[in-house]
Amino acid sequence: TEPPVPPPYAARQVLELAEGLDRTRFDVEVIHLKTGGALEEAARHRGLACWSPASRAGLDLGAVRRLADHLRDRRFDIVLAQNQYATIVTALACRRLGSAAPRWMSAFHSSPGHIGRGLADQALFGLYKLVLRYSAGLVFVSEIQRKVWRDLGFPRRCASTVITNGVDTDRFRPGPEAGIRAQFGWNGDD
Repeated sequence: TEPPVPPPYAARQVLELAEGLDRTRFDVEVIHLKTGGALEEAARHRGLACWSPASRAGLDLGAVRRLADHLRDRRFDIVLAQNQYATIVTALACRRLGSAAPRWMSAFHSSPGHIGRGLADQALFGLYKLVLRYSAGLVFVSEIQRKVWRDLGFPRRCASTVITNGVDTDRFRPGPEAGIRAQFGWNGDD
């Protein structure tokens, strides 16, 4: 079949991580909050198990309940939530499960500059800051990013690590560039 439309960059990272885990050691599932879309299509195309709580707009407490039920039923050991909204939904679902909850972590792929200035945006940001206190750890893509979030008062006592974005050197090899440089009028040393 035709490859699906690529999902956004951060979602592609999730798919590559899920695809790269040893399937003899790990039962991997991609959970996406909204049904359908490029992430779900790409996950299925890659043969990855995926599931959705079918979240609606806003903070959907029904989706939180459905995610909690799914995490309990599947008995996950760990969940890696990506970015703000997924982290909040994951944290609330795990809180609902109490001691039966899996450990969860949050991966940051953005900067605080994307957060709106409206009242609803600020309330969501405050909730995000609150729930991160209960995570097993935070993952940042650069030391600068970690510093920016920490300067905003994000949990300093929470374990964190930096995993820089890598480049798949098998996929992104240098190729014949002379023709491309000439096409744009560039010299060989530009």
